[in-house]
Amino acid sequence: ATCLACRATWDKVKVLESDDVAVQPLDAVADAALHERYGVDAVPLLLVLDARGVVRRHFLGEPTATDLWTAVAEAREEPPD
Repeated sequence: ATCLACRATWDKVKVLESDDVAVQPLDAVADAALHERYGVDAVPLLLVLDARGVVRRHFLGEPTATDLWTAVAEAREEPPD
């Protein structure tokens, strides 16, 4: 809630939300269980997951919009391992 880089990252992420792409912000306190599940220990940390919840790519720090959009497109195209 107080991280400027997190807000800027969220601004890039939320435009990707669609019927095919879900987005979810995670608060360090309110969503501690998900932070623990995915090993989030620094912010902003952005995880790109496939439809099964497998992490396909991650960004530590604010990504460029181009890198983010590419990562999402690749995660949607790649078959899960």
